[in-house]
Amino acid sequence: MRTASPFQPIITLIQEYTVVTFSQMKEVLGPVCDLTVRKKMVLAGCMSSYSHRGRYYTIEECADFDRHGLWSHHDIHFSRHGSLKDTLVELVEQSESGLLSRDLMRMVKVKVHTPLGLLINEKRLYRSKIAERYVYFSKSLSDRRQQLRKRKGGIEYDEEFEHAQRLYLEALNEQHRRLHAGLEVLRPNSGGITEVAKRLNMAPATVRRGRTELQTGEFERKRVRKPGGGRKSTEKKTLKFPNSSIEC
Repeated sequence: MRTASPFQPIITLIQEYTVVTFSQMKEVLGPVCDLTVRKKMVLAGCMSSYSHRGRYYTIEECADFDRHGLWSHHDIHFSRHGSLKDTLVELVEQSESGLLSRDLMRMVKVKVHTPLGLLINEKRLYRSKIAERYVYFSKSLSDRRQQLRKRKGGIEYDEEFEHAQRLYLEALNEQHRRLHAGLEVLRPNSGGITEVAKRLNMAPATVRRGRTELQTGEFERKRVRKPGGGRKSTEKKTLKFPNSSIEC
């Protein structure tokens, strides 16, 4: 006669309640130690929730995972990818253009700021500030470039180039930075004045002025400012005493 599997009581319990706790499984198995319960949980294919500190458990056949590998039972959340940190990494890796923290929070339905910070420190994710918001990307350089390209509307992105560009702009004077920004706007698929201003960390009005100056050719070739611009020079004054040739 074929005997039941030693972990069958756990399967039966979860099939009845969908989601259970460790204490419930231990109770149904009888007088056994915690280690024995955990071994049988592994054999049964139990997975823990990434919410509620992993307190709840279910099995694959009872979960209805969505296309992202996520499933919720009331306010208890599970993931095919395991822990919350592993889930966040997988969601970012799967995304076409990276994800904001609010996007991730909406997907996993729990707070994500602390685990995201840990993932950045562990170098399991990459973070970049775009349009005054942090976006999370793949740790893989090639995948990250694809995601950044999508995020920036098809504009080619290269980290080394952008770093060099920042250093280059810092070395330019006021007029040259403005003209460089104007030239960037005139490039095909630049994204327009607002996008260039954000990318170069400049005011949109400055970028617009640079574009106009290039289009009209009305800018100083040899001077940073037009004649009369800038701070007024001070004039040295002398004090003369009446009927005296002495000056102070």
